[in-house]
Amino acid sequence: MLALILIAVITAGCGGGKSSKASTTTIPEALWQGQARAYVAAHGDDLKGISDAAQNLANAAKGNNTTLSQIAATQFLTKVGQAEGNLPTNAFGQDLHKVFVAYVTALGNIRNGIANNDQKLYKQGSDELSAAVARFGAITNRIKASP
Repeated sequence: MLALILIAVITAGCGGGKSSKASTTTIPEALWQGQARAYVAAHGDDLKGISDAAQNLANAAKGNNTTLSQIAATQFLTKVGQAEGNLPTNAFGQDLHKVFVAYVTALGNIRNGIANNDQKLYKQGSDELSAAVARFGAITNRIKASP
């Protein structure tokens, strides 16, 4: 139940007062890199917390332990929510925001698939989660590539 409440709170809070419209402006890579470096300098622990919580969630899921998976999912969503609250309103922040929304959506679909014994929804959520993890990885790779 706590996970459902967290999902609802994080979903409702996603955006942190930012515009929900996707930006269609492309900025130079050097500017994005600068935004990323500034964020990481101030809030790098947020990204580390998400990565650690994601690993705990993966381990719990692999262990087929429902209770540990629920706890790990709650911890993961909490870390995502904390990071969301610290996002800047620039292009870098918008990129991370999209990933965070995808995480919450995917975990909600996985949870609903399990609760409703709906394999199709569960698979959809799993695929969405994989895609969100890949997008997060691409962002972290861009950050690492920063001069």
